[in-house]
Amino acid sequence: MIMKRFLGLFAAGVVICLSITACGNKTPDLSLGLGEEVAETIEEDEASDYAEEDEEASIDDEAAELFSKAIDGEIIVKATYEDGTDASFRIPDLPNDPDDWQSYEIGDMEDLDNDGVEELIINGPYGGKYLDARDGEVYQLAEGEGTAGQLCYAEYNGKTYICHVDNSHGGREIFLMDQYNGKGEIVESTSLTAEYWEYVEFNADAAECHFGDEEIPVERYLELRQEIFGY
Repeated sequence: MIMKRFLGLFAAGVVICLSITACGNKTPDLSLGLGEEVAETIEEDEASDYAEEDEEASIDDEAAELFSKAIDGEIIVKATYEDGTDASFRIPDLPNDPDDWQSYEIGDMEDLDNDGVEELIINGPYGGKYLDARDGEVYQLAEGEGTAGQLCYAEYNGKTYICHVDNSHGGREIFLMDQYNGKGEIVESTSLTAEYWEYVEFNADAAECHFGDEEIPVERYLELRQEIFGY
């Protein structure tokens, strides 16, 4: 089954017991009023933790159910181009011939928008499509846009960025990085670029490099490229 479900089960009571053990096996003295208050506070915290876990589990279950329906074609995947053109589709209607490079297939699940719930990756041309389940619908979060916009994702500073990459043309390497939230909104954008227009292959002596708006030495560019994109 392609859907991984988050249970995220954290035994708050066990954590508390371990903390108490580390402090010398001290337990609240229930013969004192203060000890009784501490015990009640612990019980309230545990109940709150379990309620949060139940809520997270229900959200994950809902996302899994929505993705399952979308894969079966029961619900449409909502998509809109930047100019407002409707690009909605049903997953079974996508090309699916395994011998055709322009075809699509169901891929992995990853948390791509930093909300703790995994999104669905559909493998396909130029990196495929990333789908997000929220508010009872399935939305296209991003898609590959061609050789100058290969879709991928990367981790940086503890956050996941959805990226569009152009590193197959001479004279430049461009990595556009967008950080999303759980509402499908871009909350931060940056880029990592190197330009060496008079050369086809990367030329360290000629490259002008930037991270965001900041010009950086080529050595720093290569460090960041390796750290974020792995090469």
